Amino acid sequence: MNDIAAFALNLVLTLLITFLVITYLGASLFRILVDLCGTEDRGRFWLTLSKVLLVGMPVVTALSYRPDIGDMGPWYFALAQELSRNIMSLLVVVAGLGLVITFFAAIAPRARKENA
Repeated sequence: MNDIAAFALNLVLTLLITFLVITYLGASLFRILVDLCGTEDRGRFWLTLSKVLLVGMPVVTALSYRPDIGDMGPWYFALAQELSRNIMSLLVVVAGLGLVITFFAAIAPRARKENA
């Protein structure tokens, strides 16, 4: 496999995995953000920002890929190593968002439930 094909395959697989994660988390994340922010407009803004971060970080990592297939053995080992870095950056962003949401959920005022 040539360098351009390896680079393109790395980028496409990274984007595919990222969009699958965004699709999986989107609806739940939106409900949590609306609950924390108070309005749908604010929740939608933070959801959009989260999606940009969830796509941006792995793509930046993927764009830094410089294939050197001749020295590393089979091309699929080099690609697997790079994809693992890209997925790790995605997980770091997801964990970071989770920590921020957890922090704000802990300090957010709660409405009291009155017993009827």
